[in-house]
Amino acid sequence: MSTQVVGFVASLVSLVLWWPQTATVWKFRHSPGELAGISRVGQVLLIASGLIWTTYAMLTDSIWLAVSVSTNIPLGLLTLAILSRAQWIACPAETPAMV
Repeated sequence: MSTQVVGFVASLVSLVLWWPQTATVWKFRHSPGELAGISRVGQVLLIASGLIWTTYAMLTDSIWLAVSVSTNIPLGLLTLAILSRAQWIACPAETPAMV
């Protein structure tokens, strides 16, 4: 088995690991109370991991690894956006204004 295949399978497992949480966030995007247990730090780490793995994949010419790992980046960004919106809906006075 080639290293490309191993990298691809590993990155798919990473995607499958985060998919249920992303689906939960999407399902309860209009219910801020249901999103209280979702970790923002976890999402930031997901994005950072995706960026690092994508960089590694590009440096090693692992196109399929880059394609599969980079899908975690939009999942993390979408989740962070939904969490921010839910926090604003729940407590608009406590959410810092974006300038």
